[in-house]
Amino acid sequence: MPDKKIKSKKGFTFIEVVVSVSIFVIIIAASTEAFSNWIDNYRKVRGLQESLENAQYSMNEMAKILRTSSVINQGPLFVQAYDYSQEVCVHYKLSGGALMLAISAGTIDDCKAKVFVAGEFVQMVSGTVSGGFVAIPSSSTAGSEKVGKITIMLNIKKGTADSVKLQTTVSLRDYQESNIQ
Repeated sequence: MPDKKIKSKKGFTFIEVVVSVSIFVIIIAASTEAFSNWIDNYRKVRGLQESLENAQYSMNEMAKILRTSSVINQGPLFVQAYDYSQEVCVHYKLSGGALMLAISAGTIDDCKAKVFVAGEFVQMVSGTVSGGFVAIPSSSTAGSEKVGKITIMLNIKKGTADSVKLQTTVSLRDYQESNIQ
């Protein structure tokens, strides 16, 4: 009888290879999906963060200008004021999901007569902005000595990310208007 040597088989069977490759593919697919979701969320948050930083800067600039101003005209979505420090008329408004600014040089009487038109406004904040203004002008009534204030409320939204709310209140320093010397 011929001498048959039984060879020991080393390696994997076809079934074992298919099972292991299938498990590997499932793990890679799950990891790719998780990574993709993480990247999408990062982009949303980063876009909102940029809009928030832009809105904070704009809000600080508005507060700085309005602090040295007298309220000329106001409504829930706009405020027009005369800035004594720069001798300009400023008009802030919320329109079409944007925070807009218009500036015009002149006197306080020019500001009281000024009506800004669409072409004079520039957008201040990226993203979608909603909110409003609550303005309490200084009182020029003798003996009242009431100095006004302006509250600015903004909701910032970028893409499908959640909105962020910002609010500040600025006390006006138009002491001459309120008869405080």
